[in-house]
Amino acid sequence: MLAFAYFGLSVATLPFLFLSVDTSPWTIRVIMFVRGLFLALTFIPLQTAYYARIIPEQTGRASAIFSTRCQLGAAMGVAILSTVLLSNIPAKFGRSVVPVSQRAGFTSAFHVAFAVAAGFTFLAGLLSLGIHDSDAAATMTPKPA
Repeated sequence: MLAFAYFGLSVATLPFLFLSVDTSPWTIRVIMFVRGLFLALTFIPLQTAYYARIIPEQTGRASAIFSTRCQLGAAMGVAILSTVLLSNIPAKFGRSVVPVSQRAGFTSAFHVAFAVAAGFTFLAGLLSLGIHDSDAAATMTPKPA
């Protein structure tokens, strides 16, 4: 299920490679909605596996560690993708405000950033293929007290 979610998220990111300045906001909303569905499918299996063997007394600490991991992953993802985006903005634009008539030059930088994002999620899907249900089944039984 986790691999399906990551591969679906990767495929749902690919339409961003074909957007332009004139793309309808509704097209973007539909793509984001589909991406959100697949992203939701990644959270539940990860949380289930993470908390499966946590006893009630350790729930607070486990929750803090899990939340920190999520925040760190999100921060690193934003940092990496913003670096990719900024390094692909054409030099003629610099970092100044660009008139609307010239904003089309930025789309290629966004296309590269979304391609990298799709690549990361595809890689996550490949890595999650190494997780077998039989390996996870042992974590689903309660730990004896």
